[in-house]
Amino acid sequence: LTEKQEHWVEMRKMMVNLRLFRLIPRPTAVWRQCCYDLVVNCKSPEYCRNPKYHSIHANFERVIVFLIIVNGIFIATEHYDQPESWQDTLHVVNLIFVAIFTLEMLIKWTAMGIRNYFRQGWNVFDAIIVFGSIIVLFTQAGVGTQVARVFRIGRVLRLVRKARGLRMLFNTLLISLPAIINIT
Repeated sequence: LTEKQEHWVEMRKMMVNLRLFRLIPRPTAVWRQCCYDLVVNCKSPEYCRNPKYHSIHANFERVIVFLIIVNGIFIATEHYDQPESWQDTLHVVNLIFVAIFTLEMLIKWTAMGIRNYFRQGWNVFDAIIVFGSIIVLFTQAGVGTQVARVFRIGRVLRLVRKARGLRMLFNTLLISLPAIINIT
């Protein structure tokens, strides 16, 4: 490669690794500040005054990822011809997880504000999963069980944003969907 081409390759590598994020201003209401402190991370007190250093709190994200994994384990235990008691247990566990993920969404809404929340694509995906899960809970029709499974598995797809390799595969799938639709 020429020197110019090498420079271009290096610049492309830097652009891939570059992470841009919107600043999340600290709310003025005290009750919103509690949620903000739970969700948003300040690296140190001198940085807290500068919102440039704010990001989603790592401990908050770890708890949510752990809950998603536990939810995935419960989804994996569902099987054909399972006892009625286990089916009831899975239904109760599903209700608990819907409540937890709804609470997570509401805490983030309170901390970030609804507009800032919906500016991030993964938060929009989370909201669709939560709203879909709530709607399915209230409409228990014959088709509801199939739709419920889709939303329950959608929760596990939230892990894609944490794993870089999975995220690349997921993004590739999203980019190739229009071409696949044209083929069929």
